[in-house]
Amino acid sequence: MERLKADPIAKYFVKMRNDIEKRGTHGEGSTSIILNRASTADLMRDPPPGAKSRIIGGPMGLSYWTVELPDGSETIVYSQVDESVASIKYILDGAPDNRALDDLLRHWLSGLEEIYLDAVRTYSNDASLKLIRRPHRGPFDEPTMAALRAAITTAGYRP
Repeated sequence: MERLKADPIAKYFVKMRNDIEKRGTHGEGSTSIILNRASTADLMRDPPPGAKSRIIGGPMGLSYWTVELPDGSETIVYSQVDESVASIKYILDGAPDNRALDDLLRHWLSGLEEIYLDAVRTYSNDASLKLIRRPHRGPFDEPTMAALRAAITTAGYRP
């Protein structure tokens, strides 16, 4: 727990959570888009069925397709843009070291993973759990919350 209290990024997420709770917003942010290859063909690659348009670096830096469904209604299908085509970063005002949100989340989740692994090593009675392997990692090599939850359950913790 002391590790989290000393971590400026963890403190930032606590402040953000409090702002959301009290004011209903995480604050202002900006999206930075660097196009590495600016061809329409690259940006429009691999559309889902029914795709009508593509937004690159929309709200909170997210990219998505607007898709027409068979009944004529529209929905949004979120997607990633290949980094060889564009680099998209969402930066919240006041973020530590002006780091992008995905970098902050990656750091925070890695810290939670280390705390979890320390707890397993310290409090587990089963010697095999002391050698537990790292949970499944997501597309940005961050531990996924589902993987952390599964690993905690495997270790014998029941909420």
